[in-house]
Amino acid sequence: MAKFELKIYKGDEVEKTYAVNHCPWGLYTEAADVQDHIKTMAGNDVIKSVGNIMLQLFEGLTTEDLQRADGHEVMSLFVQLVSPDASKGSKAIKNA
Repeated sequence: MAKFELKIYKGDEVEKTYAVNHCPWGLYTEAADVQDHIKTMAGNDVIKSVGNIMLQLFEGLTTEDLQRADGHEVMSLFVQLVSPDASKGSKAIKNA
């Protein structure tokens, strides 16, 4: 099983799944930076930043595909990235 997976839906059906087994260190630091400033960022800026991180994490993911991903799954992936215990898939986010 991949460490990170993102399902793309067509209606209620999964059309495709993007998966990676690792995350580049630069994306961890970018995600941590977003998390550090999340309380002072506008909501739209947070969504755009998280989306950009997903586009970088999953090779071949398009903005069109990302629009059809489940929002809860996208945010859960972000939380997994910024979690102090991301390697164990923790769902906790610090200072939330």
